[in-house]
Amino acid sequence: MRKKLSLFTTMTAASVLLLSGCGAKKPQIYFWTGFGTSITDSLTRLISQYQQDNDEYEIVLETDGGGYDSLQRKIGLSVTSETYPHLAVGYPDHMAGYIGFNILQPLDEFIEAEGPAFIEDFHQDYLVENQSLETDREGNQLTWGLPFNKSTEVMVANKTFLDYVQTFDASIVTPETWEEAEVVGEKILKVMKDNDLYGKEVNHGDKILNLNFKEEEFRPFSWDSTANMFITIVREWGGTYTKADSWQRGTYQFDSAETREALTFFKGLADAKIMGVPQNWGESSYSSIPFNANKTVFTISSSAGVKYNVPKLLDEKYNFEITINPIPYHEGATPMVISQGTNLLMFKKGDEAEQAFVWDFIKYLTTEVNDVFGLENAYYPVTKSMLNSQTYVDFLSNVEGKPADERAVVDAARVNAEVYDAPGSEWRKFVDPGFVRSNVIREHVGNIIPAIFVNNSSVEAALKTATDILAEFAPK
Repeated sequence: MRKKLSLFTTMTAASVLLLSGCGAKKPQIYFWTGFGTSITDSLTRLISQYQQDNDEYEIVLETDGGGYDSLQRKIGLSVTSETYPHLAVGYPDHMAGYIGFNILQPLDEFIEAEGPAFIEDFHQDYLVENQSLETDREGNQLTWGLPFNKSTEVMVANKTFLDYVQTFDASIVTPETWEEAEVVGEKILKVMKDNDLYGKEVNHGDKILNLNFKEEEFRPFSWDSTANMFITIVREWGGTYTKADSWQRGTYQFDSAETREALTFFKGLADAKIMGVPQNWGESSYSSIPFNANKTVFTISSSAGVKYNVPKLLDEKYNFEITINPIPYHEGATPMVISQGTNLLMFKKGDEAEQAFVWDFIKYLTTEVNDVFGLENAYYPVTKSMLNSQTYVDFLSNVEGKPADERAVVDAARVNAEVYDAPGSEWRKFVDPGFVRSNVIREHVGNIIPAIFVNNSSVEAALKTATDILAEFAPK
């Protein structure tokens, strides 16, 4: 195994050319991503480390910081001129498009040469989206990528607020199920109203809870991503979100009794002012601002962005404590949480030697330094070996002296390692089947929850609006 890079090595670049050695210019391997500056800097350091021992090619890392959709468009536009990269990151629907262009390289021959232990070390939940697009002639699923940067969702709780309301009702605790959340939400609303807490600042220990807002602005629970929320609760209530007939075509499956039951339950939470979404506070995507203002007590957030839920006011007395918890699940159902993040893809570019180099680099990023990449960027190791590496174990156990936002990242990682991915855990991380334009379905189902929560739409009306727009994806 190669020596791992120090966490404190520094090098910054938004679009970098990493050169090794001197003299004549070496052939280049192009790696495209849609990452922003912080992740690009981290990846740059890891590439620099790799190139110290593997300098026969120069790895050119390119990112415009425009995000994954921009990256997908860029690769699509490069097909005609054959200027696409040797490798890139991507989602299942991206893979489907690249398969259609006949530019994506299946990885099965490389994987088989490594022996069965190699692929068995990957978390199987992360492999599903890479192995559900197309089969070979014998009907075996082909592997089109390997997981790279993975995150999930967690529930952040305002511990200071909870400690305070427990002085009125000790039964108010962090819920494990949505049915418990309904009860907890009702109790929190009762404490707030019965004790005339709206519009006030209250002291609790050495902290001050600023509750200086109106009753109609308060919701005990919130969920950042309305698309993730919809997809998760459909599954939790026993429904099916989409079905892929092939990488070329798929259909929505959510127009079902199970979906109606789930949405009816959550409409009840919305109508009772127990739960909100960002749009309830005039926000487009995140509940972190109302959470920091104490307008919601529990917020479901991406683990990769959990630090944004940590208050950072100049007056420390107003900075409440938080805890990081698993998301609630439907009572009696298998607990489910979405798996997010991209995969490493190899393209049909270069000769045999170049592809062998690219494969070795993919192995390096996924099985040798994925722990370092994960802990630097709030992502989770994609293999069991990386999850249990000494580097990552030390990261999980060392929070002494860390600032609150860094502690939150560690605590979220602990939920992932000790709950979601724990040996024998009942939790299931899920991904949705990818097919061409499956992202269009996700885009429009993300409007169903706001229609119900904010616009007071009925369940039937919200579903009909979505299915009318998505008519081309209707089941045949």
